[in-house]
Amino acid sequence: MKPLVPACKECGREIVRRQVLVTIPGLDPKLSPNARPHWRARPKLVKNANTIAIAAGRDAWNRAQYGKPFRHAHMAIHYKWCGREPDHDNFVAQCKSYVDGIRRAGVFHDDDPKHLTREWPTFSRVKHKNQVEVIFTITEVS
Repeated sequence: MKPLVPACKECGREIVRRQVLVTIPGLDPKLSPNARPHWRARPKLVKNANTIAIAAGRDAWNRAQYGKPFRHAHMAIHYKWCGREPDHDNFVAQCKSYVDGIRRAGVFHDDDPKHLTREWPTFSRVKHKNQVEVIFTITEVS
């Protein structure tokens, strides 16, 4: 009898047990669609978010020592927040620059729907601001 292999809920592909956790200490609130920064300031904010995500992604990838990027991956995002509860739709848009940075770090091949499936983010409240973080869990799927 063949053992049951978990499948991705989005695409139905089998989940391979290789996984990377990329942790970023909070998100820049100016990247929220509601923030509406000046058009000249926004590229600097996006570049800064990319740089932070590239560094965190490379660190996580080097610790995992997997070699080549995941060809097909599944991403789950968990946000530990403090204070006022974040708007879920804005949070997804706010994560875009960070996801692009993780891709540029070489964790997964591409972030289009053919190569990367995603879950709706999960949220949990923490007591202190120094505990705020975003955890990107990237799992390889076959």
